[in-house]
Amino acid sequence: MARWVDGAIGRQGSVLCEVALDGTFDFAVEFHCSAERGVVVAGYSVFGCDSHNQYGTGMVDSPENMHTYIIERCPCIDRVTEALVQIIAEEIAPHYNGYLGIDMLTYRKADGTVGLDPCVEVNLRATMGVVAARLGERGMRGQFAIVPATQATGTLLTPVHNDTRHTAVVKNR
Repeated sequence: MARWVDGAIGRQGSVLCEVALDGTFDFAVEFHCSAERGVVVAGYSVFGCDSHNQYGTGMVDSPENMHTYIIERCPCIDRVTEALVQIIAEEIAPHYNGYLGIDMLTYRKADGTVGLDPCVEVNLRATMGVVAARLGERGMRGQFAIVPATQATGTLLTPVHNDTRHTAVVKNR
């Protein structure tokens, strides 16, 4: 952990620490800001994280199926999304043009009920979730991942050459 923290501080200049939640479901809502269209929902992302809580894999499915999958686990997502659109329009959109993703998670509270963290982090960029959402819009289904080229199976999304270390794939479920 100390080596990871040193590396993060060297790359980013700081590290944020917070109390870990007993996470049960990781997901995100993807948005796009532009002067012409304002703030629009660009898709939904369901993902798995690695041991460092970094993106591991992402679910690829139709926008309708992704929304249904999320709403079954987080029934308030539409209300949360409406509030986020308003906040983004007021606080971010006047200063930013492009994609942004807001990571969220449901978690188990001490009393056994389920809670929602509606803003684990905000990513001002086209995230892996945006990629997975776009693939789902194009009719692909499965799990999106970046894998070592030597272990690539499924539908390759990037070319693999002799010196390719990693490649993007969609593995069928």
